[in-house]
Amino acid sequence: METLFNSNKKISKKTQEAISKDKIVILNTGKNQTELEEFYDILPKVCYLNCIFGALV
Repeated sequence: METLFNSNKKISKKTQEAISKDKIVILNTGKNQTELEEFYDILPKVCYLNCIFGALV
């Protein structure tokens, strides 16, 4: 398991590479989907979001 954002609020290359492999990617986050929109281009393999601490799936 990897934290999506590093201390600079960026997605690390290591995390991007892990996500880019042929896997089903599910993001579990306390953030809402609007906060993640700016990252959709670099997270094309994300299939599912579990947001707002599970309030939105």
